[in-house]
Amino acid sequence: MLLDLAALALAAGRRVTAAAAVVVLILGALGATNAVFQQYPTLRSLHPVPAAKEMDWAEFTVTTWPPQEDGRDIGALVHVDLTPGTDFTARQALAYVPPAYWRSPQHRLPVLVLMAGNPGSPEQWFDSGAAGETADAYQATHDGVSPFVVSVDATGSLTGNPGCTGASREYVTDTAPHLIAQRFRVDPDRSHWMIGGLSYGGTCALQVVTNSPQAFGSFLDFSGQAEPSLGDHTRTVDQLFGGDEAAFHAENPADLLRDNDYDGIAGRFVVGSSDHEAAAALKDLSQAAQTAGMDVEYTEVPGGHDFGVWRAALRANFDFVAERGGLE
Repeated sequence: MLLDLAALALAAGRRVTAAAAVVVLILGALGATNAVFQQYPTLRSLHPVPAAKEMDWAEFTVTTWPPQEDGRDIGALVHVDLTPGTDFTARQALAYVPPAYWRSPQHRLPVLVLMAGNPGSPEQWFDSGAAGETADAYQATHDGVSPFVVSVDATGSLTGNPGCTGASREYVTDTAPHLIAQRFRVDPDRSHWMIGGLSYGGTCALQVVTNSPQAFGSFLDFSGQAEPSLGDHTRTVDQLFGGDEAAFHAENPADLLRDNDYDGIAGRFVVGSSDHEAAAALKDLSQAAQTAGMDVEYTEVPGGHDFGVWRAALRANFDFVAERGGLE
């Protein structure tokens, strides 16, 4: 009997030790991932205080007053389909709707359209990118008013890379904004709207405004590339442009900035100070954009090609988003 009890105690101890080891391994894995991508600002972010109430479209349509958290008004984070009538198969978008949408329904608020990187998903801007917290901090000091922030799918899948050409660029340029304006009461003046993104999304944002300057009044390019790329120039031209160099140059932002005027367009280029490839690319593009008549700024923040940089970039430029949207 004593041997049985001892064996049970030993087994229980092993289970506790094994469970503790699993916890340590999980936390270690999270720490390693966080060290590379800076996905979580703090440990508290694993269980954050909601900056917006998450809801599906059906719940949103019957919501008549701002959600509340800890006795204060917050916004809604709405899962919304923005896919009907398009050749591009997009995943569900997420839209931050500020409290003023219900408090002051006569007001039409501007829209910031965001795109993630590759690999990536629309959720990343509100998870790792803290877009909801950024918009919530703004509305909390502006009587519930904030730009809408809508994270859309620019790649079609987690690892997709359509190069922001063809149907994929048409989707973020025309289809998604049209459907946003259909589903929400927003400012109809697209010159008050802004498009932005990180990495692939930043590259795409610049592609959109240079190829279709009437689509958005402003852009954010966080850690974007020098040109659309599938890894190398030859492969990109072969696969996305049928091997036609002229077709590539007709859509490439650097070429368009050299050959056209873009008066009235404003933008911000932001990169991590240790992200040397992106820094070189965005310095050149910023200078080209300024020469082409754009109102732009180039900024470096501490960090690399990671969410620590992109969170800081969005926070630092959210006033710019609001001002360009006519809120200041």
